[in-house]
Amino acid sequence: MIGGSLSLKNIKNYPNILKIVALLCCNSTTKIYQEESVMALNSVVRARVDSNLKAEVEELFKQLGLSTSQAINMFLNMVKYEKGLPFDVKIPNEKTRRVVEEARRGENLEEVSLNELKKIVGAYGKNT
Repeated sequence: MIGGSLSLKNIKNYPNILKIVALLCCNSTTKIYQEESVMALNSVVRARVDSNLKAEVEELFKQLGLSTSQAINMFLNMVKYEKGLPFDVKIPNEKTRRVVEEARRGENLEEVSLNELKKIVGAYGKNT
């Protein structure tokens, strides 16, 4: 179960859940139910990853009630649905690289309350 239970009453509060549920109603064994068809999981994907990264994300998946295979299947279905990566992949410009490096060194940081951050993010969302 991902993050507890969902009911028809509160599902509208989670628009991304609707997209994921429509694409990925996974059970914990070997099949994905998608629309009205059943696809057998009969192909193997092998990838080399950093062992620390693998351990960290497997713990997160465990907290979400997912196996690594289920998470990978979710990712692949979202790539198919989006017809590309389900997130932006960009090479940062010089200003962004400089700001990130400064932040990593602890330079030019300012404290912002959660409410201030919500206002900033909300204002940004209205302009895009």
